[in-house]
Amino acid sequence: MRKYYAYLRMNIQNALIYRGPMLIWIISNLVTLIMFVSLWLSSQMTGQDIGGYSKNQLVTYYVYGLLLQWTVGWFPFYWLKNEIRSGDIAGSTISKPVSLYWKTFFIELGWHVVSIWPGLLAMLIMGNILHSYFLYSMTLIQVIEVVFAIVIAIFVTYTTSVCMALAAFWLMHIDALDGLFWASRSIIGGEAVPIALLPAGLLGIVKFLPFRYMYSFPLELIMGKLSVNETISGYAIGTIWIAIFVIIYKIMWSKGTKTYTSAGV
Repeated sequence: MRKYYAYLRMNIQNALIYRGPMLIWIISNLVTLIMFVSLWLSSQMTGQDIGGYSKNQLVTYYVYGLLLQWTVGWFPFYWLKNEIRSGDIAGSTISKPVSLYWKTFFIELGWHVVSIWPGLLAMLIMGNILHSYFLYSMTLIQVIEVVFAIVIAIFVTYTTSVCMALAAFWLMHIDALDGLFWASRSIIGGEAVPIALLPAGLLGIVKFLPFRYMYSFPLELIMGKLSVNETISGYAIGTIWIAIFVIIYKIMWSKGTKTYTSAGV
């Protein structure tokens, strides 16, 4: 494990030194938050719930979502695909006694150890600004449930992103995959609107897709929208998706590295 801790320390240092991307991301997230909150606050919801959400709950949903973006947003796709395309992965990983999965995990962890703090600060500031709408209350049981859901969200998101990047072993242009991923996560993953606002027929399908467990599921628990049975089934489905993507990763990595070695890279 010592070698993986080295990757963790190195990327913590990089995150502290190169703060530009972090600043750009937090500005982007704040702009998105302000846009959605303004939309709901200007709506004609007078004591009427939409999809089981009151106006205050919708504002709270997006404010907590601001922190969640920083917590579960593990996307190694961008730099990992570049390593594969350039051939650098042969020297950085393939030729070394390390697991790509865990090496990449600790690199991402290093960035998130630093980035979660400005995300938390931004959430607290926005919660204070919107204090008349923001609902703070969570029980200890809810906190524990949310922590487990966040761990699932991290691994579903991370493993999916790694698998997408591995497609670069065979395809030159895979950016469309990233666009499809973000569109799906936004629309049916609960980032743009709570999935409870989706049509009933679509919602029944969405509950079984991985995108819900990348973002919406933890927020549904924060908002107290799930029963005990729904919570347990959510944990089960999210865990199954992690297992599926890990299997896909192992197959892609095995075949991809063989492609590299047979090509003499």
